Amino acid sequence: MKAFVRILLSLLGILPAFSLYAQTTSGGMQEPVYPKETKAESLPVKVLTGTVFNDMGEPLAGANVSVVGDKNNTITTNSVGGYVLRTTTAKPVLRITYAGYKDMEQTVSATQPTSFTLEAVANYKRDLKKRSKAAEKAYKN
Repeated sequence: MKAFVRILLSLLGILPAFSLYAQTTSGGMQEPVYPKETKAESLPVKVLTGTVFNDMGEPLAGANVSVVGDKNNTITTNSVGGYVLRTTTAKPVLRITYAGYKDMEQTVSATQPTSFTLEAVANYKRDLKKRSKAAEKAYKN
Protein backbone atom coordinates (compact mmCIF):
# COMPACT_ATOMS: atom_id res chain seq x y z
CA MET A 1 0.00 0.00 0.00
CA LYS A 2 2.86 2.38 0.84
CA ALA A 3 4.47 1.72 -2.54
CA PHE A 4 1.21 2.53 -4.34
CA VAL A 5 0.85 5.85 -2.47
CA ARG A 6 4.47 6.78 -3.30
CA ILE A 7 3.96 6.04 -7.01
CA LEU A 8 0.68 7.99 -7.04
CA LEU A 9 2.25 11.01 -5.32
CA SER A 10 5.25 11.02 -7.68
CA LEU A 11 2.93 10.88 -10.71
CA LEU A 12 0.88 13.75 -9.32
CA GLY A 13 4.11 15.73 -8.84
CA ILE A 14 5.21 15.16 -12.45
CA LEU A 15 1.84 16.06 -14.05
CA PRO A 16 2.18 19.87 -13.64
CA ALA A 17 5.57 19.72 -15.38
CA PHE A 18 3.97 18.15 -18.48
CA SER A 19 1.28 20.83 -18.63
CA LEU A 20 3.90 23.59 -18.33
CA TYR A 21 5.96 22.00 -21.11
CA ALA A 22 2.89 21.85 -23.35
CA GLN A 23 2.15 25.54 -22.79
CA THR A 24 5.65 26.76 -23.61
CA THR A 25 6.38 24.64 -26.68
CA SER A 26 3.10 24.88 -28.60
CA GLY A 27 3.41 27.86 -30.93
CA GLY A 28 5.81 29.96 -28.88
CA MET A 29 5.01 33.28 -27.24
CA GLN A 30 2.05 35.30 -28.38
CA GLU A 31 2.24 39.06 -28.83
CA PRO A 32 0.33 40.98 -26.12
CA VAL A 33 -2.86 42.67 -27.26
CA TYR A 34 -3.07 46.36 -26.36
CA PRO A 35 -6.24 48.43 -26.66
CA LYS A 36 -6.34 50.80 -29.60
CA GLU A 37 -5.56 54.43 -28.91
CA THR A 38 -8.70 56.36 -28.11
CA LYS A 39 -9.50 59.90 -29.20
CA ALA A 40 -8.99 61.23 -25.67
CA GLU A 41 -5.47 59.79 -25.48
CA SER A 42 -4.43 61.38 -28.78
CA LEU A 43 -5.50 64.91 -27.77
CA PRO A 44 -3.11 67.17 -25.87
CA VAL A 45 -3.79 67.55 -22.16
CA LYS A 46 -4.42 71.10 -20.99
CA VAL A 47 -3.70 72.14 -17.41
CA LEU A 48 -6.17 74.75 -16.13
CA THR A 49 -5.27 76.70 -13.01
CA GLY A 50 -6.79 79.59 -11.12
CA THR A 51 -8.42 80.87 -7.97
CA VAL A 52 -12.04 81.33 -6.83
CA PHE A 53 -12.95 84.38 -4.72
CA ASN A 54 -16.14 85.64 -3.09
CA ASP A 55 -17.55 89.10 -3.79
CA MET A 56 -15.43 90.56 -0.95
CA GLY A 57 -12.18 89.32 -2.50
CA GLU A 58 -11.63 86.44 -0.07
CA PRO A 59 -10.63 83.02 -1.44
CA LEU A 60 -13.39 80.37 -1.38
CA ALA A 61 -12.09 77.05 -0.08
CA GLY A 62 -14.30 74.09 -1.01
CA ALA A 63 -15.87 75.54 -4.18
CA ASN A 64 -16.62 72.96 -6.89
CA VAL A 65 -14.86 73.52 -10.21
CA SER A 66 -15.83 71.30 -13.16
CA VAL A 67 -15.42 71.13 -16.92
CA VAL A 68 -18.85 71.46 -18.59
CA GLY A 69 -19.66 68.27 -20.51
CA ASP A 70 -17.21 66.10 -18.58
CA LYS A 71 -18.98 64.68 -15.54
CA ASN A 72 -15.83 62.92 -14.27
CA ASN A 73 -13.69 66.06 -14.18
CA THR A 74 -14.76 67.89 -11.01
CA ILE A 75 -12.52 69.07 -8.18
CA THR A 76 -12.81 71.14 -5.02
CA THR A 77 -10.71 74.25 -4.44
CA ASN A 78 -7.99 74.10 -1.81
CA SER A 79 -7.69 76.20 1.37
CA VAL A 80 -6.64 79.31 -0.57
CA GLY A 81 -9.31 78.93 -3.28
CA GLY A 82 -6.90 77.49 -5.85
CA TYR A 83 -7.60 74.70 -8.34
CA VAL A 84 -5.69 72.65 -10.92
CA LEU A 85 -7.67 70.72 -13.56
CA ARG A 86 -6.46 68.59 -16.46
CA THR A 87 -8.65 68.25 -19.55
CA THR A 88 -8.48 67.32 -23.23
CA THR A 89 -11.42 69.54 -24.21
CA ALA A 90 -10.54 71.91 -27.08
CA LYS A 91 -12.23 75.01 -25.62
CA PRO A 92 -12.91 74.18 -21.97
CA VAL A 93 -15.80 75.86 -20.18
CA LEU A 94 -15.49 75.80 -16.39
CA ARG A 95 -18.48 75.76 -14.06
CA ILE A 96 -17.91 77.03 -10.53
CA THR A 97 -20.46 76.36 -7.78
CA TYR A 98 -20.53 77.14 -4.07
CA ALA A 99 -23.40 77.08 -1.58
CA GLY A 100 -24.82 80.56 -1.08
CA TYR A 101 -23.30 81.93 -4.29
CA LYS A 102 -24.54 82.16 -7.89
CA ASP A 103 -23.11 79.52 -10.23
CA MET A 104 -20.70 80.78 -12.87
CA GLU A 105 -19.63 79.39 -16.26
CA GLN A 106 -16.77 80.77 -18.32
CA THR A 107 -14.55 79.66 -21.22
CA VAL A 108 -10.93 79.54 -20.06
CA SER A 109 -7.45 79.31 -21.55
CA ALA A 110 -4.76 76.88 -20.49
CA THR A 111 -2.03 79.45 -21.04
CA GLN A 112 -2.74 81.64 -18.02
CA PRO A 113 -4.38 81.26 -14.58
CA THR A 114 -8.03 82.32 -14.39
CA SER A 115 -9.65 84.00 -11.39
CA PHE A 116 -13.37 83.79 -10.69
CA THR A 117 -15.40 86.03 -8.39
CA LEU A 118 -18.73 84.57 -7.26
CA GLU A 119 -21.62 86.79 -6.21
CA ALA A 120 -23.54 85.96 -3.03
CA VAL A 121 -27.20 85.02 -3.43
CA ALA A 122 -29.41 87.70 -1.86
CA ASN A 123 -30.94 86.72 1.50
CA TYR A 124 -29.19 83.34 1.56
CA LYS A 125 -27.78 83.81 5.06
CA ARG A 126 -31.07 85.19 6.39
CA ASP A 127 -33.02 82.24 4.94
CA LEU A 128 -30.44 79.78 6.23
CA LYS A 129 -30.66 81.29 9.71
CA LYS A 130 -34.46 81.08 9.58
CA ARG A 131 -34.34 77.41 8.58
CA SER A 132 -31.82 76.53 11.27
CA LYS A 133 -33.94 78.24 13.95
CA ALA A 134 -37.01 76.34 12.73
CA ALA A 135 -35.08 73.07 12.82
CA GLU A 136 -33.80 73.83 16.32
CA LYS A 137 -37.33 74.60 17.48
CA ALA A 138 -38.69 71.39 15.94
CA TYR A 139 -35.90 69.39 17.58
CA LYS A 140 -36.68 70.79 21.04
CA ASN A 141 -40.37 69.84 20.75
